[in-house]
Amino acid sequence: CISGVDPLTSGEIRFLGERIDRLASREIARRGMGRTFQHVRLLPTMSVLENVAIGAHLRGDKGVVSAALHLERGEEARLLAEAKRQLERVGLGEHLFDEAGSLPLGQQRILEIARALAADPCLLLLDEPAAGLRYLEKQSLAELLRKLRSEGMGILLVEHDMDFVMGLADRVVVMNKGEVQQVGTPLEIYDRPANTFVASFIGNPAMNLIPGIVQAGTFTAPGMTIPGFAAPDGPVTLGFRAEDAHVAATGEVTIPCPLN
Repeated sequence: CISGVDPLTSGEIRFLGERIDRLASREIARRGMGRTFQHVRLLPTMSVLENVAIGAHLRGDKGVVSAALHLERGEEARLLAEAKRQLERVGLGEHLFDEAGSLPLGQQRILEIARALAADPCLLLLDEPAAGLRYLEKQSLAELLRKLRSEGMGILLVEHDMDFVMGLADRVVVMNKGEVQQVGTPLEIYDRPANTFVASFIGNPAMNLIPGIVQAGTFTAPGMTIPGFAAPDGPVTLGFRAEDAHVAATGEVTIPCPLN
């Protein structure tokens, strides 16, 4: 929905202060938003350079058809030069004339990013870019994304590989079935997951989570009652790490405040 590929069902989307949910995807791209898809969408028999030039045509004046038919030689040369620059930027400068389909999956993902960059975006939307990649391919992709971020590029990443996300993102939004579960830095989310879903999703085995209910200031769970509980009535999940708990000589266990 953000990039205009699918229609919005409710609400609105604003980008750089402008409402864009009523615009065509091409118009949104012209305003500085680039994207890649979960499944690679390249023209496999065309060269790497030609695939990226397709993205560069948004910066042209004559359109992709004219360029493809060689009707505007000057325009064509300019777009190919821009495509070459972006390929060198992402580390694929040695593969300009290779067929796109001959590249391994990791390089195809990077090629798609180069094609998006050729349109000169200020924001990149990446849909599961690490899907299907091997460890070293993920490392190469992460290095590229860090480089783009350091250059001032905004990146919105949708990804299920939490190791990849936690080592890369500045801010993480955890969602389940369309609902936001937690927002924070990677460290905040790993160290203090908001609920059992977040804890299991990020794979934090050190976090102890006890679901229970608060009523009239008392937390109750199977085998546990804690009075003087500063939380609204209703279901809560008590979250704590083993090293945070204090066991007194009497055997009484004191644990930190709950995570709703």
